Amino acid sequence: MSVDSWQSVIPSVEAQIFNLKSKIQNPKSIGSGGEAKLR
Repeated sequence: MSVDSWQSVIPSVEAQIFNLKSKIQNPKSIGSGGEAKLR
């Protein structure tokens, strides 16, 4: 992979990790997502 593609991939991965952490800390803020239905 080229440097440009890595620069575009890494921020999206960090955003996904941040979203997962916020969901774990605030389960009620998930909303009507699939995870909320499982609970």
